[in-house]
Amino acid sequence: MNFQKLVGQGYDGASAMAGHVCGVQTRIRGYYPTAIFVHCASQSLNMVISDRSEGIIIGSTCVIIKGLFVFSERA
Repeated sequence: MNFQKLVGQGYDGASAMAGHVCGVQTRIRGYYPTAIFVHCASQSLNMVISDRSEGIIIGSTCVIIKGLFVFSERA
């Protein structure tokens, strides 16, 4: 694989992935300095929704949205 054009990487906040001393992002930047690390916004959003989805309305809405997403992938 050719990673010479790698300019970004995104992970969750786990130290194994995002750690600035010996995380994966640090190791990759050692080889490819232009590959900046950005905390994954999708993962953050997923955690917020999961935390707040205890309510019936929000939980039902998430199920419907997931169903629509799966349906649109197959279409």
